[in-house]
Amino acid sequence: RIYTTNYDRVAETAASLVGKSYKTISLDDNFDECKNNICVHINGVIDDLNEKTLNSRFKLTNRSYNSETLSDNPWFDFMSRNCQAAKAVFIVGFSMKFDLDIRRMISSVAGNDTIVFITGSSIDEIEKENLENYGNVYSIGVEGLATKIEEVKKIYVKSASVEYNFTSFIRYGNRDVTVKDDTTLTDILNFYYQGKIKESIFTKNSLGYGKYVVFRRQLHTILNRWKNIRVFIVTSYLGNGKTVFCHELIEELRGRDVDIFYLTNDSIDIEDEVETICSQKKRCVVIIDDFYKHYDTLNEFNSYGYQEVTFVLTGRIIKEESNIRKIRKILNLQINDIETISLNKLSQDECDNLALSMKNEHFIPDILSKSDAKSLSNYLQNECNGRIADIALFLFESSAIKTKLHSLYRSVIENHEGLKELAISAICNIVMSLGLSKFDISSIYKIDFTVAKANAPGIFDELFETGDNIIELKSSIVAREILYRVIDNRDVIATLIKIAEYADKQRHLQKKFDEILKALVSHYNFSSGKYKFNSSYVKQFYEAVRNLEFYRKNPFFWEQFALACMDVDDFRTAHQCVKNAYDEAKQIHGFIPFQICTIEADLIITEESYKLLGQYDLDSETIGEVNDVIRSAKKKLLLHYDHEENNKGYVFTVSGKIPKLYDLVKINYTNREHSIYIQDMTELKGKLELYITSDEGKKNFELIDIKKMLEQSIEEAKVYVRT
Repeated sequence: RIYTTNYDRVAETAASLVGKSYKTISLDDNFDECKNNICVHINGVIDDLNEKTLNSRFKLTNRSYNSETLSDNPWFDFMSRNCQAAKAVFIVGFSMKFDLDIRRMISSVAGNDTIVFITGSSIDEIEKENLENYGNVYSIGVEGLATKIEEVKKIYVKSASVEYNFTSFIRYGNRDVTVKDDTTLTDILNFYYQGKIKESIFTKNSLGYGKYVVFRRQLHTILNRWKNIRVFIVTSYLGNGKTVFCHELIEELRGRDVDIFYLTNDSIDIEDEVETICSQKKRCVVIIDDFYKHYDTLNEFNSYGYQEVTFVLTGRIIKEESNIRKIRKILNLQINDIETISLNKLSQDECDNLALSMKNEHFIPDILSKSDAKSLSNYLQNECNGRIADIALFLFESSAIKTKLHSLYRSVIENHEGLKELAISAICNIVMSLGLSKFDISSIYKIDFTVAKANAPGIFDELFETGDNIIELKSSIVAREILYRVIDNRDVIATLIKIAEYADKQRHLQKKFDEILKALVSHYNFSSGKYKFNSSYVKQFYEAVRNLEFYRKNPFFWEQFALACMDVDDFRTAHQCVKNAYDEAKQIHGFIPFQICTIEADLIITEESYKLLGQYDLDSETIGEVNDVIRSAKKKLLLHYDHEENNKGYVFTVSGKIPKLYDLVKINYTNREHSIYIQDMTELKGKLELYITSDEGKKNFELIDIKKMLEQSIEEAKVYVRT
């Protein structure tokens, strides 16, 4: 593909002289045109020029260069994604003085070492030095380039077997040499403190256990059954080792002569790559991290037929059951074709092995330096709850690197105004699993990455790998600490608003932005365990984005907005949000409002509990109102309970609030009201007991406490009835 800032048809004419045909494309041409053998004219085509199009389709003056943006154009988006995925980009005769959008795009891929500039021999040294910040510069002119091509052509020998060049996937084949174990203490610390992965870090000891990293026992499930199971879904909470698990799996499969395809980005040619993978005659494994961002890619696999493909799909554990149903639907699978694997906790054996590694390789924090292996293992199991995220955070908190990183982030946020938003965007992208590319982040704030890196190289080393990838392991643990503990909540909210506004404009160009927009307003991001934002600032965020096109008519947005209003006791606005959610749901054919019903139940229980705080003398009208709320909440919780996508874990979390409300009024209840309460809670408890035995329910340990709470409340009500 050719992209040109020229107005003439030199490229097309030159191609025709050697028997090749390139279609001329202007930025306002139909984007549904064929995307191969095209020459896209970014600044317009002189053939199309007339009095009417001079100002609208032809960029010639400084004013037109500076006033018109390319970022909202589908052809420019296509060009940007093309360059991000390309093995090489040759830029001939482009000065980088104008077309700021193109310059920013080039800067976002410059770290890949794929940019080659061809300039005239008379180029100014200062200009050449500037270009060298972005890529390799050859001052040989067009004639010199042609000569170089002819020279290479004479000695070039085409490979006997054509190897497909993947841009969306990394292809791993059989490893024919053993990885040398040259792991240093620095490598180990870089892995645990900063998430930097080196191949030898996965070396095993003589017993087959990980020498430096825990060899997860769940790997055996995939290694033993990958030829019989079509899809493995690997889940965990943030930072519990999904990415490392994938790398361990790749290392194991490579030693067994299995071809692996690891999705790294959705390039513009992904459909062709999927077709190539599906045409494989040998059984292979496709690994897709955060699979819920890539349903379109899975649809492509289904279209081309994936008979020889086994999928390993990883994702955070939220809504696991509904995601499994989506996978079954997309890939036309039966339930026994899918196996789920949880990475939430290390087993006792795994903690024992990790403790031995920490002792043997000398990376124990001072606080436990005198502990034996057994005591250390107990600490990992009990104090760190057996979670990789907590263990890595414990090591991070105990290291000098923590002070260094905190200092670095504070410095950037406080002293580099132009980089503050970039740093916060990258961290939010990582922690909230948004899926923004490096180019997206640069486009939101109109940042030239090459210039920005020169101003603050330290932050780039922490946030970005060479090229487009944002570091994953480090991000999910350390970046979360930075986001919630270091950065001002108001700055985060301002950044999220900017991202939402950008994504809302870009969603017509790429489907991925719909998922980004959903992730941005997930209430879970703002209130999860010990990681919380100021609730007032969060409500301001929802207020600021509520009129964006995507959110106005989206029931999910209004559901999440309602939850944010409940956090600040703004029940009137919460009720309006619930009403808006119902109204928008009615406009969507076949939409079942199961989630809205659960949130409404949560709302009326929370509101009623709030009203009763501090009240001791309750009249019959108030008692009747509480009784009505409890009955109504139970009805709403069970109205669509059996819907296949219903989040039953949330249903029972809300159910756990009912006994607390009952406690506030039970002394004033009549026997009849107690009896009705027993009947309703017994029905809820029965469904909870069944759910706890399901695969998803077994993973939710909090439900055991809710079950006990319901049982105790029922027994207490029975005592009141008897007396």
